[in-house]
Amino acid sequence: MKNRLSAAGLALFGLSIPLLLASCAQEKGPKKGELLVWHWMTDREDTLQQLADAYEKETGVKVHLELYAPSDAYASKIRAAAQTSTLPDIFGVLGESRD
Repeated sequence: MKNRLSAAGLALFGLSIPLLLASCAQEKGPKKGELLVWHWMTDREDTLQQLADAYEKETGVKVHLELYAPSDAYASKIRAAAQTSTLPDIFGVLGESRD
């Protein structure tokens, strides 16, 4: 009886972890009907923001633009996000073809 309760408790705990992680991941980033865009061209922020605003005006979809520099830090951020399945909806490709 004690083993059954321990196994049931362990199974319940194991099932709760993905739900907890999913709820934490949903708190960050855009809401439904919004897009998150990462890019490395910080010197083109005004142009990218104009494009994002035009897209929102035409479609009604809000675009959250996040720009990162230096390039090496951005490439590391993309790799880390890819490994943890937390990539944005759209991101600018930077780096070697293997990336």
